[in-house]
Amino acid sequence: MAAFRDIEEVSQGLLSLLGANRAEAQQRRLLGRHEQVVERLLETQDGAEQQLRGTAPEQPSPGEGRLRMEQKVARKSKRPCSVG
Repeated sequence: MAAFRDIEEVSQGLLSLLGANRAEAQQRRLLGRHEQVVERLLETQDGAEQQLRGTAPEQPSPGEGRLRMEQKVARKSKRPCSVG
């Protein structure tokens, strides 16, 4: 009887290893699929950025616009006043 218990124990151990291997294989497949999706997303994002750069005129950032405005004000304030 002890031999049957040993065989059952070994069988249970082998089944648990088989289950773990299946889970590991599924995890590898899902990780590979995830990598594919992320790669496709990055390619799409790069393509969209290239299209936007190609079709949209270059617009200054809000900071650049404010800098230009401040430079204009500074230039106007340095000019001598012609009244007088």
